[in-house]
Amino acid sequence: MKDSVYKRHLDISRDGSLVVSSIAVTGTGTVSTTVDDADKGFYHWFLTLNLATEPETSPARTITLDSQPTIYPEATLIIKSQPPCADPSKVEVTIPTIGAPQASELIDYLISEGMARYVYADGGFGCRWWCRVALQKLEAKGWVERGAEDKYVALQQECAERDPDRFPTFLKKGMFMEKVGD
Repeated sequence: MKDSVYKRHLDISRDGSLVVSSIAVTGTGTVSTTVDDADKGFYHWFLTLNLATEPETSPARTITLDSQPTIYPEATLIIKSQPPCADPSKVEVTIPTIGAPQASELIDYLISEGMARYVYADGGFGCRWWCRVALQKLEAKGWVERGAEDKYVALQQECAERDPDRFPTFLKKGMFMEKVGD
């Protein structure tokens, strides 16, 4: 499988050299959700890179890394620069980074580690697993603290207890594919 990356809305010249100060795993019901009979969808999960801006009074900047089943079941990694998520119903856990990685460096690393070659599980599920694997890779690289994945899993458990219809306890896992071609 070839890497499938969409970067049209990534402002690499502005954001690529900025340091990623923390990484949030963000869940929101506003993107690619499955809606049940009660019009209550499952949350979709993605990574949010929180960027250190100069001066610190500048508007906050983020880059989202969002794996979506665009050609179901195959995913495209959608990477875009944008203001922080303002969805009032979002849930997230934020993990500080270690070693001041630049945004472009972190993005390139995750792509090189196969995060842009993902096939979703039946029904379009798999974003939670994709985020967990991304945290595992960032922890192995030393860019996030040990236990980052555990913090994300704890958030999932809290959400499932609070609203089990929106946060199912089952974890469907998609598959990361080997790279084929350029």
